[in-house]
Amino acid sequence: MFNPFLILFIFSELSFYLLIAQTGVVELFHSDLSLIAYLPIGGVIGTLLSAFVHLPTRTKTYIFFFLQAFVAMMYPNLHPILLFILGIAVGGLSPLLINALKNGSKYDFIIALTASYLLGTLLFTSDVAQRGSLAIILTFFAIFGYAFQTIMTKKLNLSFQKNYFSYPLFMMMSWVFFDSSLFETLSRSQDMAIWRGGYSYEIMFFHALGILAAFTFRLKRNGQISFIFSLFFISYLFYFAKEPLLLSIVYPFVISYYNIILLQSLIKIKDLKTIGIFMVWIGWVASGLGLMVALTHTLAFLTLLFMAPLIGLFFSKNKIQKRSIAMNKIFILLLLLPLSLFSQDLQLKNGFIQAHTSVFGDATIEPAIKKITTHLSMDTDSINSLHGTISFNLLDFKSEESDRDKHMLEMFDAKKYTDISLKIQNIHQTADKEYLLYGMLTMHGVQKAVQLKTKIINDTNTINLNSHFIVKVSDYDMEPPSLLFFTVKDAVSVDANITLIK
Repeated sequence: MFNPFLILFIFSELSFYLLIAQTGVVELFHSDLSLIAYLPIGGVIGTLLSAFVHLPTRTKTYIFFFLQAFVAMMYPNLHPILLFILGIAVGGLSPLLINALKNGSKYDFIIALTASYLLGTLLFTSDVAQRGSLAIILTFFAIFGYAFQTIMTKKLNLSFQKNYFSYPLFMMMSWVFFDSSLFETLSRSQDMAIWRGGYSYEIMFFHALGILAAFTFRLKRNGQISFIFSLFFISYLFYFAKEPLLLSIVYPFVISYYNIILLQSLIKIKDLKTIGIFMVWIGWVASGLGLMVALTHTLAFLTLLFMAPLIGLFFSKNKIQKRSIAMNKIFILLLLLPLSLFSQDLQLKNGFIQAHTSVFGDATIEPAIKKITTHLSMDTDSINSLHGTISFNLLDFKSEESDRDKHMLEMFDAKKYTDISLKIQNIHQTADKEYLLYGMLTMHGVQKAVQLKTKIINDTNTINLNSHFIVKVSDYDMEPPSLLFFTVKDAVSVDANITLIK
């Protein structure tokens, strides 16, 4: 037997998290950690409130539902305070959802998770700004399902199976961390974005297969750990090897499989307080660290960390013959070998940056610079993995008029704030050789998120970046200088052309 109301509650809340609180928020705020951070901060607080505040469970649940509904009605017009409230809502509901799963059957589990993964895959490519109605509908369905799921549970007297393994917190955190790191990286990739690359049916099929496998094939505890880590490692290798079809088979399977194992372990925890503590570390800390890996483009380095748990599994708790040890070492070295091919530093061949501004009633000012410093690299052959910094010294920025240069340097307070730097965080392709470059521009001691239209030509041996953008000096706490009786315009037009050697 199954409980349709419990299924509706679990399905709707998981779908809300996947499509609104996770992918929706991250894309709406262009992966800006300074803004997104309000969500996990609220999530931690909400989870702890849910676990430690002494109120009836139903009362707490409806309070968090009210907060979620309030934010859903505001979506997509969100700001940091609403993100914080949203974090409290989904964070508070997470341990309560785990607690509700204790009253379900494995069929409730299978149907709810399969449906949420299918919906998440189908709507992954939908415009995040157009998901407002979806946020409201999913919240309403979750409230409706929760309101009636307890009645059905009492009537059917359902109880979840108790013969599942428990896993330590660090193990579950590592699964979520590895998953989040790869998922957030893939969602920002163009050539390996399997959800956007026409593999939706494969992804949905293997999501469902992973769920069924978790319930059907009974492995021993260490066998499950080895199986999950091995599938994650294979998924990472397929990502770096640029095999989207194979990745769309293995990765969805392991996502579904490990989530079932993780949830089975969580529902064995008896008290809500312990569930809440676990959810803080699993749901917010581990997933947040995964997002940081994606935004800092350190996935290749992260793959090396797979070796620690794999080596532990190979060499612990069993007496291993010397031949087996040697074979395992060779296996590990073979796994490590491809990693050296994935990351490459890029050397500056030449660069030119020129600023254009004008003085009211006077000629234009066009200082330029060729002395540029770059610290750029790529994790794969894809332009989307390009990351690092571009910087230059203001004192090297010169025009044909030295007197005007002096006034410009005074405006920038160049003696105190010598450098201007751009940190490239993400790159999204918009058309052939046309990209949006997301990063942080630091100038005059002020750091601002920027979005720059950039033409990128990726040849065999070189990469050329060509960008034109506008900067308002007033955004960086500067006042345009006055030259005689005229004031320099606030808007500065910038042309940048940089060629890199692979």
